[in-house]
Amino acid sequence: GMASLPYFDADDVNLEDVDVCLITHFHLDHCAALPYLVEKTNFNPNARIFMTHPTKAIYKDLLNDSIRVGDSAEDNLYTEQDIQNTMERIEAIEYHQEKNVNGVRFWGYNAGHVLGAA
Repeated sequence: GMASLPYFDADDVNLEDVDVCLITHFHLDHCAALPYLVEKTNFNPNARIFMTHPTKAIYKDLLNDSIRVGDSAEDNLYTEQDIQNTMERIEAIEYHQEKNVNGVRFWGYNAGHVLGAA
């Protein structure tokens, strides 16, 4: 539910100004708020979202499963369509692939935590 979300309404964070969102791996405490962030807040519609290929593949199935096994539809923070909308925005990257988004340079290293973690 709502208590599981990060504080998207913090006074010092304007989601409209976010240029890039980096998802480190597919564990729910690291990725499950993404559909809510993208579809239910004022998150910058031009912000780019990155994760590795394995993380993107597992993310979709894991979040769709979490909706299906949830207690009730009204407890879900987002829909399968919300998840699909995020899939269309996610850019998958390879390990060591350098990216530069509006002056923010980054690249992922194999974190060894779970498949695709960077």
